[in-house]
Amino acid sequence: MNFPANPLSAATKDQTNASLHAASNIFEYVADSIVQLIQLNLSTSKASLHDSTSLMRQILDSQDPKKAYEVIQAEFQPTVAKAASYGRHVVKLVIEAETRVTEVIHSRVTETSAQFHMLTSDLTKAAPAGTERFAKVVNASVSTWQKALESIVQSQASQLRNY
Repeated sequence: MNFPANPLSAATKDQTNASLHAASNIFEYVADSIVQLIQLNLSTSKASLHDSTSLMRQILDSQDPKKAYEVIQAEFQPTVAKAASYGRHVVKLVIEAETRVTEVIHSRVTETSAQFHMLTSDLTKAAPAGTERFAKVVNASVSTWQKALESIVQSQASQLRNY
């Protein structure tokens, strides 16, 4: 068997760089989502403070308790709608972030599986005589592992689409 002096170093370096790039992308997506959530919370807080101040002024300007009660009742429905809108916006942010992260993970799984398959194929070809059975078992295991990972990623993507 003649192997290059260091056959795994280039592949390992490529895998490490790809993993670091994927981790960087994931961190960037998560950080962007956190920034968007903070901005949403700040704008919601400002709007809520403004609405509360306005409501308090209307209540204080009311001449009698019945009028104050009517002002409070009139504000109830818009407040519920605003809370529902906020919830939908948060869910949208979470789904977008999860979708982007899932795409990066799917890409890494696909790349890693392909490279691992190439590696096992190359090692199988260079294996000594008499190890063909072992090589077949390894290749079958790798194939099963790849299918399982692909199934998990597809299931995750499907759940996100259905949400």
